[in-house]
This record gives sequence, structure tokens and C-alpha cells, in this order.
Amino acid sequence: MSASVGNVQIPCCIDVPEEYTPGARYALRMLLYPFRVKPLWVTPDRLAHGGIYYGVDQDNAPEAAWRICVLASTLDFFSGVSQDPPSLRLVSIGDDEVPVLFESGGDGPFDLVAATFFLLSGWQERTSVQRDRHGRFLFGGSLHDRLGIAGLPVVELYRMCVATRLRKIGFKVESKSWGVADWAFCSTHDIDYIRKWRPGIVYREIVQRGILNQSRESVATRVGRIGEALTGMLSPSDPYRRAIRRIRKEVSGRSGTATFFFKVAARDPHDVKYSSSSTFLQHEYAELRSGGFEIGLHPSYHAFNHGAYLAEERSNLALSSGIKAISVRTHYLRFDLSSTPRLLEKSGFRIDSSLGFADHEGFRNGTCKPFQLFDLHANRALDIWEMPLTVMESTLFNRQHLSLEEARGRTFDLMETCRRFGGVFVGLWHNTLWDESDCPGWGEHFTSSLDRAMETKAGIMSLSAAMDSWD
Repeated sequence: MSASVGNVQIPCCIDVPEEYTPGARYALRMLLYPFRVKPLWVTPDRLAHGGIYYGVDQDNAPEAAWRICVLASTLDFFSGVSQDPPSLRLVSIGDDEVPVLFESGGDGPFDLVAATFFLLSGWQERTSVQRDRHGRFLFGGSLHDRLGIAGLPVVELYRMCVATRLRKIGFKVESKSWGVADWAFCSTHDIDYIRKWRPGIVYREIVQRGILNQSRESVATRVGRIGEALTGMLSPSDPYRRAIRRIRKEVSGRSGTATFFFKVAARDPHDVKYSSSSTFLQHEYAELRSGGFEIGLHPSYHAFNHGAYLAEERSNLALSSGIKAISVRTHYLRFDLSSTPRLLEKSGFRIDSSLGFADHEGFRNGTCKPFQLFDLHANRALDIWEMPLTVMESTLFNRQHLSLEEARGRTFDLMETCRRFGGVFVGLWHNTLWDESDCPGWGEHFTSSLDRAMETKAGIMSLSAAMDSWD
């Protein structure tokens, strides 16, 4: 799968050292992509009637072209291992303060192409050694954290500059839409478990919390926990199963679809095993297929950098669900830039939605629009698109300990930002919703987000449907 190509070509010349050429071409193509525009790669002499020159010597290009001169400091940065770009000043674009990461000569106020490559490729993750115990790149200490830009899709502001300049030199620039909608809301759901009442949870509720009072709760609360656990053990129903069904009904009741990521393997204690061929899941798969929902793969804990695991699990999901998944989100959002993108592409996936911060909401790659992943090791763009994850509910409630109103406020602000730029908001909600004893307010956070999407006329779609509609 790939998004549709633009119907306007703009002559573009990349005049930089060979090692940087693939990255520069990728970044310029991604800058133009949301405008129904694609570059026509030419030599400098073909820019006599306008176009874009991006190179080391602006005198090589005619004055009719938009000339962005690449500085030696930029080339040095991308050939080395420095963690921070050479420039970290801010510049005003409209009402926003936007970071300038690379300076430029020529006609540009700064090097938009280099900054876009830095953000979309995840370059800072290549040079940063800071990781949590799951190997995840964290918001804390990142450039986003230090510059305060997690909630600002910087690349979209760069694109505004590009669109303004292209219109000035006579090119038609038209933003893509999401079918009949100006922006998209993607409701996505990682199904880590299909039962709450497993032996470990029962032991936690009855022994640790109920009898030993490790959570230091009142007698009434402890008795309630024990009663709920005993009732759950004996009941044929389960809150996590009910949540899967309710999520589907809440979304379809608002004329939308969503993406559900299912697991088919457990290879580590961080994986909870469940049967992908169970009667319950067979029924749910059928309901999802008939309702136009998307079934994607949620790989096991170690599969993010293990090609054989990814291929096997994708194949097994197809056998159990009847769907050959094209969308994937890694478990625990584990992602290694040196291996994961390439392995996902090789395994046959065409859409990933793992690139969000586990410890903060916002735009990890500086954009609220789809972009191709880039293999920094092989120095090439990959045939797999990222639908960037905007927020995960557990980040708001468990990691940041927000109240329901605070969580809604941050979520709605991000939704408004995505609407403003005509982008896509990708939210992650687990099937622990409406479990008020462990996840109070999570279900209401989900339904109120759906309602806000409807009120602001978003297209409520699965990831693959959104990509297909982004014409």
C-alpha cells in the first residue's frame, strides 16, 4: 500500500554529496507530498523557468529557482554522530515559535529540507543512547522535551513555508483531504489480553490487595475487590471481552471504523498468552470484518527486531482471522530504527503506527501526517508508511497521572492541532476501557474523544482506510 502520488510535478535539483542525496530527496519529497505535488528530479540547468534547487552552491542554479543553500555544518552533522543539530534557535511562523535546526544560505530563511530529514527519519534516536528498560526512546531528555515542541507538528509548519514559496513562484499547491473530510481520526486498539480474570490478577486482587492490603485501602474497598474477583472467576463474561465488543459498537455507532491489533504469540513474560483461534475471537474477527474494521498485528515482545517472529506471527494471524494484516503496532511500542522498519517492510506490512512516545503525548517525528519510514542504515526510503501515534491513554493516566478532565484537555488540544493542519489524529485505547476498578475514566475519555471527532467533522477511520482516502 502507498498513498496516491501527486498530479503536479515541480522541477527539483538535489546538488549535494552522494551520501546525503537519498536523505535530501526523501525529505523534499515528503515536504511536497501532502500538496498533490511530487518532485521531478533535474539538473540545475533545467530550472530556468522555476523550481527548487537544494545544494551546496546557489550560483549553480538560475535565479528563477527557489535556492536553498546547504551549509558545510549541515553536511558535517549528517556525516557524524553529534546528538544536537548545529542550530537550535526559534523563529516565528505565524503565531508559532518554530525551531531552526539547520541554517541556510540562498533564498531560504533556514534549511527546511535538512530539518525535515532529521525529524522524519528519527535521526536523534540514532545518536541518543537514552532508553528505558524496554529499550524505548523516551520523550524525557529528547530534543522535543528541551525545545518544548512535543505538541507542535513542526514539519507541518515547514510545509506551510514551502507552500507559500511555491505559490509565489507560480506553482499550484493544493492540500490533500481524507475523502470528504478535512482531517482524520483513527481509533486504534491494542488487544494485549482477552480476559481480565487470569490467575495472576485474581491473586493480586484477593491476596495482595484484599488480604495483605498492599494498596492501603479501606476494609469496604478490599471486600469489594475480593467479591469482584470471585464473581469474575465464576462469570462466563469478562470486562476485557465486553470492552472489545463495546469499542466496536461505540465506533460503528458514530459511522466510523477502527483498527484492532491482535496478538498471536507469547514469547516473554511481557506477553499474555491467548488463543487467536478461540470461539470468542473467531466471532469477533467475523464481526470486525463485516463491519469494515481493520485487523492488524500486535507482535510479541521480542518480535520488533526479529524477522522470523514477525513473518510467523503475520502468517498465523492470517490463518486465524482470515485477514492478511497490512498494519502493525509493536508491543510496548518497542522500535529500533536500525532494524525494525526494514523488518516490518520485509514481513509484508505496509502501515506501522508505533512511533509515539510511551511517556508523553505528542508528535515524535514532528508531523501529524503519514510519512514513509527511512532506513538510516541502508540510506533509503522504505515501502512502508507511518501513521504517527499521537496519544496513548495509559500514558496520560498511568505515566502522567492525569485526571479525566486533564487527559481530555490534552487530547482535545492535540485533536484540534491535527484538525488545524488537516492531519490525522491516531489514538491508542486498550480493551481495559470501562474497567473502573483499575482504569477509572478511561472509557469516558475514549467516548468523549469520539464525540469530539464527530463534532469537528473528522473522518473516523481505520488506519488503512485513512491511508486509502488520503488522496
